Amino acid sequence: MRFIESIGTVPGIGAWLNRLSVRRIARKAAGGDVAAVRELAEVFCSSPDPKAASLAENGLMHLVSSEQRDCFLHECLLWDTKSLVSLAARLSWRPEKPGLRAVWDFCTNDTRAGSPYSEHDIAALGDGYEQSDEAVRAQVQRVARRRGECSVLARALAGTQVNRNAARWSYTEWEIIVKGISMEARWDDLWILATLAPLPLAARAVRALVAAGWSPEGDVRLIWEYVRRNLPDEARNTLPREGNRRRIGRPASQVSRMCFSRDGSLFATGCCDGTISVWRTGTGELVSELSLGRNAIRFLAFSLDTTVIVSAGDDGIIQCNHVASRSLLWSGEKRGEITALSLDERGETILAGDTKGALTTLDIRTGRVLSFLSLHASPVTCISPAEERPAVFLGHADGMVTVHREGAGDTPCILPGNNSPVRHISCDGSRNECLVVYDAGYPALMDLTSGKKIRA
Repeated sequence: MRFIESIGTVPGIGAWLNRLSVRRIARKAAGGDVAAVRELAEVFCSSPDPKAASLAENGLMHLVSSEQRDCFLHECLLWDTKSLVSLAARLSWRPEKPGLRAVWDFCTNDTRAGSPYSEHDIAALGDGYEQSDEAVRAQVQRVARRRGECSVLARALAGTQVNRNAARWSYTEWEIIVKGISMEARWDDLWILATLAPLPLAARAVRALVAAGWSPEGDVRLIWEYVRRNLPDEARNTLPREGNRRRIGRPASQVSRMCFSRDGSLFATGCCDGTISVWRTGTGELVSELSLGRNAIRFLAFSLDTTVIVSAGDDGIIQCNHVASRSLLWSGEKRGEITALSLDERGETILAGDTKGALTTLDIRTGRVLSFLSLHASPVTCISPAEERPAVFLGHADGMVTVHREGAGDTPCILPGNNSPVRHISCDGSRNECLVVYDAGYPALMDLTSGKKIRA
C-alpha cells in the first residue's frame, strides 16, 4: 500500500492508476453490479481528470439492467448536477413509475419553474415523494426552496385534506408547508395547521395570519383573539414546569456528549461505551437507542428534520443513523485525524476539521464529500458556521481564526490569535464582528473587515 501511495505522487502515475481503477469499476457495472453505478456517478461528477470522467461516462452509458438504471437516476437526483442529468436525457432514461417520474421532472426540469401545475401533477408529485427515500425527499425540499416553489410541494404533501398527514411530517416538511400555504394566502388552511405544527412554526403561522389581517368566524374567533394577544416574540419548544420534572432513565455509561435537536423536541446522549440514547424532551420517553460498539462518542448532532443523527467517536469515523429505525444510513472511512465537527446553519452539511487545518464538507444524507479545502496549517479546534452570512469560522490550536466565505474561492481570511487554542467563536453578522474565546487568556472581539482586534 505504501508503494502504491509513493508511486501515486510521481507525475502521471497517479492519474494512470486512477483511470485504471475507473476501468475496473466500469467492468463491474457491465457485469450488473449496482454499487458500481454509484461509484461511476461519483467519478463523473467529482473527478478533476477529464479522461477519468469520460471513462465513467462511457460506463454509465452501458448499464445492463433496469435496477442499475434506477440507481443511476437516483444518483442524478442526489448529485444535482446538470451534466449527469443531461446524460440521462441523452439516453432517454426516466423513472417508469408515474409518481417517481413526477419527482424526477420536478427536480430536473428547470424550465418549468413558475409554470402552473395541474391537480394531476400535484397528486403524482405527492405519490412520488411518499415512494422516495429520505435523501431524495431532502433534495426535493432543496429544489422547492431554491426555485421558490414551496407552494407546489406544500400542496403535494398536504393533499386535499390539509391535516390528514400532519402527524407524519418532519420539521423541514412543516417549514415547507407553512411557507407554501402562506405564499398562496390559504389562511383558513394555515389556521387549521397552526394548531398542529411544532411550536416555533405555529408561532410563525399565526404571525403570518396577523400580518394578513385574517380572523376566523364564529366561536373560534374568541380562541383566535386570545392566541393573537398572547403570541410571544419568539417561540421555542419548552421544558416541563419544575413540579412536573422527573428522572427519564439512566444512560448506559458515563456521558461524553449531549445535544438537542434544533426544534428542542429531542435530545441525545452519547456515552463512553459507544451507546447513543435519544429522548423526547417534553415527556422523557426513550425514542431510540443505538449500540455502535466503539470508543467514546465525541460528536453528536441531529439533522434539521430530526430524522437522522450524526455521530463520531475516538476512532475518527463519522456515521449517520436513522433515529426511528436505528438503521445505519452511511459510515465514512477515517479521513485523517478529525479534531472538530459541526453542522452548517441549515443542518444539511457536515463540517469536519483535522490536524492539518483542512476543512472537509460532507452531505449529511449520503456521506459524500462535497468539498475539501486546505486552510491554515494548524489543527482545527472548533468550527462555528455563521447564521447571518454564508461563512464558516474555524478556530486553530495556535490561536488563529480562519474565515471561509462561500464564493470567495480557496483564499480564506485569517484573523490573528494569542497562541492559545481557540475553544469557541460567536459571530455577529449585523455588526461584522466575532467573539473569540481561547483556552487561556481573555476573549477577543475581532473586526471581520480589517481583521484586527477591537478589544480583549
